[in-house]
Amino acid sequence: MRIIELKAENFKRLLAVEIKPGEGLVQITGRNGQGKSSILDAVFAAFGGASALPGKPVRKGAEKAEIFVDVGDIRVTRRFTEKGTTLFVENKEGLRYTSPQAILDELVGKLTFDPIDFLRMKDREQAATLRDLVGLNTAALDAERQTIYVQRTEANKKAKSAATLAEAMPHHADAPAEMVSTAELAKQFKSARQHNATVDQERNGLKLAKSRQASIDREIAQLKEEMARAVAEKAAIDAEVVDAEQRAKSDYVDLSAIESAMEQAEVTNRKVAANAKRAEAIAAAKKIADEAAKLGKSIDAIDANKAAMLADAKMPIEGLAVDGDVVTFNGIPLSQASSAEKIRISLAISAALNPKLRVVMIRDGSLLDDESLAEVAAWAEANGMQVLCERVANGDEAVGIVIEDGQVVGANQLLAAAN
Repeated sequence: MRIIELKAENFKRLLAVEIKPGEGLVQITGRNGQGKSSILDAVFAAFGGASALPGKPVRKGAEKAEIFVDVGDIRVTRRFTEKGTTLFVENKEGLRYTSPQAILDELVGKLTFDPIDFLRMKDREQAATLRDLVGLNTAALDAERQTIYVQRTEANKKAKSAATLAEAMPHHADAPAEMVSTAELAKQFKSARQHNATVDQERNGLKLAKSRQASIDREIAQLKEEMARAVAEKAAIDAEVVDAEQRAKSDYVDLSAIESAMEQAEVTNRKVAANAKRAEAIAAAKKIADEAAKLGKSIDAIDANKAAMLADAKMPIEGLAVDGDVVTFNGIPLSQASSAEKIRISLAISAALNPKLRVVMIRDGSLLDDESLAEVAAWAEANGMQVLCERVANGDEAVGIVIEDGQVVGANQLLAAAN
């Protein structure tokens, strides 16, 4: 089915329009602000549900508006007043359907899909539009993926920083795994120091005894009369000297060895502590890296889920797919296709979305050059489609159905459009 006749009165910028567009490419031209867009809006409003209705459908100064569309098997009439809108759908015999919008919903697919506007979108926008068209909503997965992606990025930064910090810490290969106990060395040092003090005391006593011995020897020479007492005293002193000499024979304990051991223990323990701190830093860095890897697996799982959903999605045309944020056709990004291929693919999507009502609507058709416009016309004719294309044109440039001040002007243009 296609649009055989369209009538619109007081709808948006339209005053009174009656057109009979033919098959193939139908250009709707005129200057800006004359009502060209209102033609396409009228088609959309006639068939679409509540979401398709404009906020102010009635032309300024009028009390009501009406749209009538004949597509052959059915005829659609939609009226607008201040109170709202009414819809009538009847078959070609004039019998009205009791559920008119349900009939239209079954007939119409995605009239809002504009193939040229689709081609102007960036890759990400095209992918999102196509997912929406086939009813594939990955918004929740996309949001979850983005959250995890940010977390993983932060975790990777922390892991890299922690690993760099850990690797920069000193490492002592010659240090033992456990710290050396300095308590026992300190005990040995204290005992040795006490022993050496005793030896010092004994040796000082020896010096004193020897001094006294010498003094007495001098006294013996001077004091013969006291020989007996001196001899006795000398014998006692001699015995004391002998005893002192025995006690003074003990050697000093080498304190330097113990002091060196204590100093070495401190050095060793500093190395052990540094190694332990480095090991902790490396473990912390590994933990962060493991968390980043875990987040990466979550992202991979989400991507796999989305890929499965995309693989199961029923695309409008065979070979069309969404790879991440890029629309592809037969495995090649749509952006890499030639201009003619892009137009044919986009038009084919539009046709597939409206298998019963063979109508495609193009806004901003002025963006198409002559070659692209010819491509659209050739495609429409080859595929039995009716393409309503809105274009800005002035004076002699205006062709097809020319709209001026809300009305169709020029019988020749109207007849040309009908033929």
